[in-house]
Amino acid sequence: MKNKLIQAVFDLDEDLVIDLIKQRAAEGADPIETIDLVQKGIIKVGKEYDKGNYFIADLIMSGLIFNEVMKYIPFQKMEDDAVNPEVRVIMATVEKDIHDIGKNISYNYFRSRGVSPKDLGIDVSPERIVDSIRAGEPTVLFLSGLITASYDSMKKTVALVHEKGLQDTVKIVICGLVDEAVRQYTGADFWVKDVVDSYKKYQELCLWFREGRSAE
Repeated sequence: MKNKLIQAVFDLDEDLVIDLIKQRAAEGADPIETIDLVQKGIIKVGKEYDKGNYFIADLIMSGLIFNEVMKYIPFQKMEDDAVNPEVRVIMATVEKDIHDIGKNISYNYFRSRGVSPKDLGIDVSPERIVDSIRAGEPTVLFLSGLITASYDSMKKTVALVHEKGLQDTVKIVICGLVDEAVRQYTGADFWVKDVVDSYKKYQELCLWFREGRSAE
């Protein structure tokens, strides 16, 4: 069923995706694994978009499918003693990218763990992102992008954070269709591959802000 779900998302077959999601939920499947499968299908859509085989309407459709899917994925609400409520979380899909899939996945997962991120939305300019940061306030900034055009926007955002002298209290984590090479190009502090890694990195950074220890 796993490959079938990935393929259904890639085919933008909303009815089949929802049927498979409901079936996995009824079987007690891990919600995070289900989300990961959906995300894999969406990443495939993003790659085809970069190749010119899918169009902007397809990206939008995959986002709509994800928003519908989230209604059928049961999260267990819990409070996490490892987090630091004084550390602010900001999430944004960067300028030139309208895809909010990864961001929405992370947003819902963080909320299920008792963390309330500030969601700036999609196609967010570096200036607007930096304006949302409060000087001196510990912040973990998650920048999301699922198309290669987002890399330059991430780089500009990181540069503006440094230009404004905010880098000591703001840690920047990029996510989506990224890797270590993209992290180096953008100048971000960290990169993560999925929602679970995003949350783990947030926990590490909470510890870093609290105790001044390195979050490698």
